Amino acid sequence: MASLVLAGLIFTNDSSIVTRGPANANASLNAAWQIVRDPAADAGKLADAESNARRTLAREPLNSVAMSLIGAIRERQGRPADTEALMTAAVNINHRENIADLWLFDHLLAQKNYDAAFLRADALLRREADFTSQLFPRLAGSLNDPNAIPPLARRLAKAPAWRNIFTRDIMDTYADSNGPFSLLSEIQKSGGQVTPEELTALLTRLVANKRYDEAYLDWILFLPDKMTTRIAYVYDGDFAGLPDSKPFGWNFADGASGVMEPPPDRPSDPALHIIYDGVANRNFPSQLLVVPPGRYQLKGEVMSGTPASAGRMEWVVTCEGQPTALAEAIAPAGVAGQWSQFTADFTISAACPAQRLTLRAIHAPQGADIDLWYDKVNIVPAGSAS
Repeated sequence: MASLVLAGLIFTNDSSIVTRGPANANASLNAAWQIVRDPAADAGKLADAESNARRTLAREPLNSVAMSLIGAIRERQGRPADTEALMTAAVNINHRENIADLWLFDHLLAQKNYDAAFLRADALLRREADFTSQLFPRLAGSLNDPNAIPPLARRLAKAPAWRNIFTRDIMDTYADSNGPFSLLSEIQKSGGQVTPEELTALLTRLVANKRYDEAYLDWILFLPDKMTTRIAYVYDGDFAGLPDSKPFGWNFADGASGVMEPPPDRPSDPALHIIYDGVANRNFPSQLLVVPPGRYQLKGEVMSGTPASAGRMEWVVTCEGQPTALAEAIAPAGVAGQWSQFTADFTISAACPAQRLTLRAIHAPQGADIDLWYDKVNIVPAGSAS
């Protein structure tokens, strides 16, 4: 019964590649394929089509189209073993035999022979981008079987050209994020590199579903081993430009003003430099936080380049998606060119599962230029000396 279902899918479905006809078939073989694709074709017509294919093979023993055509007829006749042998022979004759590759992919996938099935899918997708609409849903569906994930990951770890489109597609459409996470994890285990775009797509989806703890844990799991010792409630509060994946880490997207560069008195120690006219509508760096409930202190260092910069910028902690500030730390007045400390105490409740730390301007009528440096920004438990 399974083979008959495949026959309907491969050979009669209008969305199938087969309906476009084999690229290297002559007019006689095209006519034979029309018969095979006709669900109403009787045994006599199928026999005529097979005779046509056999005459072609007598003249051209390496004609893969004729070979796959006879395989399709065996499929119609309910002889899957013969079909598999003929389709395998066709792809061995011609490594660009789409019809045979497509049949073998479906057949091997149904048998849960995932390594072989994904080899066929890879061959098809490397040849034609048009196969994405047919194969991607079936590849994504295979993630429901944990046994399919490692062989698919091994194939993707080789970085085929279709990988980025596929991973983006499953991040957008797959019903459960566990499958995409497992796939990315297996890609990494297989020696492949998970791209920032792939990880960002996964984390963004989790955050959109308010699964903050899971997103934060997944982000940490995919960080390079050497970076896990740098994890703090504020990631890269020293503004060293550590690797990250959005939405975690500093967000300089959407034209956020600010640059990480060494200040004049610390040539080997980058900091965040803000130059702003105080008037233009600008965004400034922010990052998503996942800090557990408790009492905390926001702290850091600030240095103003001009006296007019004092009191013109502030760090704000809010619950994600809520406007009310939990903490506000305004740049204090100080001697231009000298570092000073800022602090702000605040409390996070259990009703605030994720937070956002944002730098924002405090507009003033005079509109004097702002020139500020920030460094060592962090959140620590209240009473902590670190």
